[in-house]
Amino acid sequence: MRFPIVNVSKCPDRGLQALYDLNDKKFDIYAWLNVLVSLEQILMLSLIASRSYKQLTFFLKDTLTYCKVPTGLILLWSIFTSASVALVGLTMRGNISVFAKTIHVIIESLFLVVLFSSLNLRFFSNFVIILASFMSLWVISIPQCLESVTVAVSLGVILDFINFFSYLIIGLGQHYNKELWMFVHGL
Repeated sequence: MRFPIVNVSKCPDRGLQALYDLNDKKFDIYAWLNVLVSLEQILMLSLIASRSYKQLTFFLKDTLTYCKVPTGLILLWSIFTSASVALVGLTMRGNISVFAKTIHVIIESLFLVVLFSSLNLRFFSNFVIILASFMSLWVISIPQCLESVTVAVSLGVILDFINFFSYLIIGLGQHYNKELWMFVHGL
């Protein structure tokens, strides 16, 4: 079966469009493998969430001495990352995939909000909340899909860098904290 499952001609993903134009069965299998792995991740993460929801944390404690990572946010971030990857493949970047990616970026910005709040840097925390809200409304309100995706990708790259750099600075003071370093590695 060829992509897209749902015919959305307004905002095609350039990578999947290139694979589609090549008209080669091997590349179709490659695209399906990405979607299936993403769906498998959603299923496994949902099972993990249902079995360990009481142990998930959404806030940081003892940030400067031994930083506990927000496992609940990591779980939500991973679910929406997988959902956006699967939906890009299935809908060729339809509105639902852009929405899933926007939620992914909002959850990613919550990593900074939680970190800055735990360090009592409320100004920076509020700034990230306002910026994430503005970005989300901007992406949703731009009528041209390719322009909204370009804005979201640009702001997402900046957010990735700031997240990585912020948690890296905390991690440099806690070189023995394996959970924190695995989290920094995952960012």
